Amino acid sequence: MASRDNYEKTSLRDIVLQHFHLLKKVAQLQSISPTKLYSRTIAEKFNHIVYEKESIDWGIFYGTINTAHNNLCEKIRNTFPDLKDNEFKVICLTIAKFSNPEIAVILNKSPHTIPGIKSQIRKKLGIIEQGNIADFCLQYCREEKNPDQQN
Repeated sequence: MASRDNYEKTSLRDIVLQHFHLLKKVAQLQSISPTKLYSRTIAEKFNHIVYEKESIDWGIFYGTINTAHNNLCEKIRNTFPDLKDNEFKVICLTIAKFSNPEIAVILNKSPHTIPGIKSQIRKKLGIIEQGNIADFCLQYCREEKNPDQQN
């Protein structure tokens, strides 16, 4: 029974990772497009095909992160309620291993804006300057999952 559960979790994780991989490819396509209008068109076409909407369905994205990482989005949102919506998106995209330029494309921001947003996130989460946001969040999730093992 346990091996079936592990198989289902592994299969779901593989699907989630494939989804992230597709999003990263679209972000890369957008970043090399000759104009911002063309870049937006690529994103809209992708989102329409995948989500049947004009933009990313963040609920699905957060649900995917939650599935892959033990309800991590919910835990972060509940523990750090002062995070702005864009900061929360940057955290989730960072956990999903998107690069700063990819995050900038997805959020329709300048690539130079993302490090500033990450700096604000570090302050709010209590991470040292230049500390790894994804590592902090994933470690936080592991500690929440196994509180009894710390004793």
